[in-house]
Amino acid sequence: MVNRKRVLVAWLAVQLAGFSVAAHAYLDPGTGTILVQSLLAGVAGAVAVVSLYWQRVKVFFTNRWKSRGARDSANSTDNNDGA
Repeated sequence: MVNRKRVLVAWLAVQLAGFSVAAHAYLDPGTGTILVQSLLAGVAGAVAVVSLYWQRVKVFFTNRWKSRGARDSANSTDNNDGA
């Protein structure tokens, strides 16, 4: 069902792109500046969010690695008990 939705969205995008008409709009140099500024603001925002939550992310993955290491060592110990 998900694949069918993707195909429908892709088909719709192609159809809409094919029927578009020229806008004949004027884009001054300020437009490019606003686009670059928006891009930089998005990057700065992403860096801020990552820096705010970095400790939580680090603890989460550290705990996952520790629990995985404990499970792996327990499994290898269990396998060696029968030998």
